[in-house]
Amino acid sequence: MEETEESNNNNNRPQPPMQDQRAMREFLNPPRLSTPSCFMLPPNHDHVTIRPQVVSQLSIFRGMENENPYSHIKEFEDIVSIFRETNTPLEIFHMKLFSLSLKDKAKTWLNSLRPYSIKNWGDLQSVFLQKFFPTHRTNALKNEILNFKAMEDEKFFAYWERFREMVVACPHHGFDNWILVSYFYEGMSPPMKQLLETMCGGDFMNKNPDEAFQFLDYVVEVSRSWEEPIFKEPPRDRTMNRARASGVYTLPEGLDVQEKFATVMRRLDDLEAKVVQELQIVNEGITQLCLICKSTEHRVQPCPTLLAMQDMFSEQVNALGAYKQYSSNSPYSNSLREFIQKQDKRNEDQNRINAQTSQELVDIQTTLSQLAANLSQKKEKFPAQP
Repeated sequence: MEETEESNNNNNRPQPPMQDQRAMREFLNPPRLSTPSCFMLPPNHDHVTIRPQVVSQLSIFRGMENENPYSHIKEFEDIVSIFRETNTPLEIFHMKLFSLSLKDKAKTWLNSLRPYSIKNWGDLQSVFLQKFFPTHRTNALKNEILNFKAMEDEKFFAYWERFREMVVACPHHGFDNWILVSYFYEGMSPPMKQLLETMCGGDFMNKNPDEAFQFLDYVVEVSRSWEEPIFKEPPRDRTMNRARASGVYTLPEGLDVQEKFATVMRRLDDLEAKVVQELQIVNEGITQLCLICKSTEHRVQPCPTLLAMQDMFSEQVNALGAYKQYSSNSPYSNSLREFIQKQDKRNEDQNRINAQTSQELVDIQTTLSQLAANLSQKKEKFPAQP
């Protein structure tokens, strides 16, 4: 009896916990954990058949700043409307297929959502736009629409297309049509306003918003056939062109030493070709044009007109005995003096061109020396690089 009570007491005692007998290496290896999906699908719809050709047609959204989530959803819905599976509800097909269109940052975001937090396609669109179209981006686009202006030398149809693209980029801008038309009208240049008022008889502001939009589309189609668009030159290009016109060649920022060296070499080749062309033009102007008879087949010295005139003058001077007085009053002597003066001016122009070319070559040689020195310093600093 006592033994039975003792055995019962031993059974009632708390047993020490079982020790995990796994090796240390097994503790360090991460286990495979399955995270539940963020989609809450109806029963019997966990598995959806999607054809491979449908996936290949999907546009990819990676969550970058330059990507527009509205455009991605629009393209996605267009693909779904074409390749929809008839045996799968459209809501389920949207949710399953949309996850395949996300990559990189966007895919990581989708996997981080709370399990079973997305119940339908509307919920997925809402959280997607909230993530990748935040408030500050909306405000920035609305400010651009509010302060939209025509660029210099921009054509009417180019200005209208640029405005429509801005509005489409932010479809939730909240502006009524009459406000959009007023913003577009205020941003037009004076020639654009004159064109618009002329074509509508000066009563554009008397139209309702729908009529105004239709008339703007009409003016765009008519003006498109007049001439090609002229786009505004970027500020950096205009600065570079002004530098070239002044004789100074400026290299763009962001180029490494090798790219700068190649750019300078191309500039040197262009300069040499320009010098050769200028020398040919000057030489042709000096050697081929005769100022006496306007012929390009001989020089001034062997001009037959000049020789015939000299023979005629000699005969008349010998006959009259007044060669010295006649030659001083001859109109042809004035032509010769005029030719000599023009020849001297051309020689001065050529000397000035040669001096300017020599200075440009010296500047380019100095730039090449500096680039070579910089390249040598980089090679010494990073000996492991090729």
